[in-house]
Amino acid sequence: MPFVGLKIPVVLQTVALLTLSNVFMMFAWYAHGFFRKAVCCENL
Repeated sequence: MPFVGLKIPVVLQTVALLTLSNVFMMFAWYAHGFFRKAVCCENL
């Protein structure tokens, strides 16, 4: 693990990972909707 020497509190790690995960999933959700409308399923 590259960050073994860093002493980051577990609460801060948890908040950071949840935030990054939510941002990623938000972009994935909107991209899914955009490409679904634009490319494959106009009649649905």
